[in-house]
Amino acid sequence: MDYHKFNTEEFLADETFQNWVKDGRKDDFIQTFVRSDEEQIQKVNQASAVLNTLKAKPHPPIAPDHIKSKWGQLEHILQEDTPATTPTEVRDKSSWIRYAAAVALLMLSYVGYWYWGQPIGRIEHTTPYATNSTILLKDGTEVTLNSNSTLQVAEDLQQGNEREVWLNGEGFFRVNKDTKDNRPFVVHAGGLDIVVLGTEFNVRYRDEHTLVALREGSIMMKARDKPELMMRPGQVWNYNQTKNEWRQEKRNQEALYAWLEHKIILDDTPLIDLTNTIETNFGLKVEILDASLKTSKLSGTIPDDDLDVIFDVIQELLEVKIDRDGKVVRIY
Repeated sequence: MDYHKFNTEEFLADETFQNWVKDGRKDDFIQTFVRSDEEQIQKVNQASAVLNTLKAKPHPPIAPDHIKSKWGQLEHILQEDTPATTPTEVRDKSSWIRYAAAVALLMLSYVGYWYWGQPIGRIEHTTPYATNSTILLKDGTEVTLNSNSTLQVAEDLQQGNEREVWLNGEGFFRVNKDTKDNRPFVVHAGGLDIVVLGTEFNVRYRDEHTLVALREGSIMMKARDKPELMMRPGQVWNYNQTKNEWRQEKRNQEALYAWLEHKIILDDTPLIDLTNTIETNFGLKVEILDASLKTSKLSGTIPDDDLDVIFDVIQELLEVKIDRDGKVVRIY
């Protein structure tokens, strides 16, 4: 999840953000996902203030679209009523008025709703930047999460007709077969449901795209208004949630799973693809100043958790220079 692009209402509607604030870990959230981005830190503080005021409301979650609509109403009111003044005065004088107004609007608009807390009956696991973690679920299934990823697990995983988890980011699953009741294991990733019995596969869900790679066994995928799709080992499918479309892709199988060993395998990989990976894994903003460099190809194997080595390889292979200023990296 790229929290550097979130606005205040999107933070309010994000379940992961709600959980960090609920646990009193707002500062940890900033350090993990936002870091020194002052504009985003201000938005985090605004959203956190609203959530902390609503903390005691025991009702079901508010729909994100409803939040966005009401926040838009609030912004419109404030823009009309706030007199023109300097940016500093606006920030100092109106920030807590904005918080109070937001709280009042949300509370009055959502009588009978609950904003606070994670979805009922889910346990959440999160990995920070540049870190992988392996989780053993109650049913014996093993999940390895890539950096900057979140997995929510149904609290009643051992009960019910299905074993359900929700992924945001990237994870590799070694699903343990349910020998007693033969219950399927379901991974929800964006608008895609991946249904399995016992198998090994990789799922990456970022920016409205879900990439599924099957290593062994078989899985069935389901999306809205589309026929079910059965996958065979070695196949890779990419699902576009916005367009509700999927397509089969040819991918380097070794490269797909390299992150499990903290590696990045470059196979005529365009520089722009590598910089996108750097942004996702390390929370940086990478600017390629010479547009012609974006399609430059790289090959080789590099660590995925050592920025110095990654930048050294880019400089050596492409004969470029790299400058780093805080969270911004420039390649030229």
